[in-house]
Amino acid sequence: MSLSYGGSTRARVYQYRCSRARAQQGGSDCQVIGGKRIDRTVVDVFLEATMPCAADAARQANEEAHRESEALRLYWAHQTERVRYEAQRAERQYMAVEPENRVVARELERRWEQALKELERVRAEAGQAVASPELLSVDEAVSE
Repeated sequence: MSLSYGGSTRARVYQYRCSRARAQQGGSDCQVIGGKRIDRTVVDVFLEATMPCAADAARQANEEAHRESEALRLYWAHQTERVRYEAQRAERQYMAVEPENRVVARELERRWEQALKELERVRAEAGQAVASPELLSVDEAVSE
């Protein structure tokens, strides 16, 4: 069987065609079957054969999504902790400087403000990234 296209030039359709007899003996094709009909049958048989595994596949997909979500949450928790430490360190340095030393105080204040902006950015990014994953129910997995 080989795949070919038939029909009019406006509506080309694919077909499975056995043309061995024509190639060897010069006769007509042995069989010509519409491609959509075979494809639909193959898909139906595949879905029927895999139906018992759908609930297990949905459970495994949900577990994997939960693991990935937890790893992502942990990553962002560490990032936030690291940036929070840097902001606290910048604050301590600023508070420890002598007020008479204005040049140093201005620089330390700038660094502290920059660290606070970075902390705010990381918290916002973490909040967006750690949204809980959409899990599939068994009914949704079976119907799809």
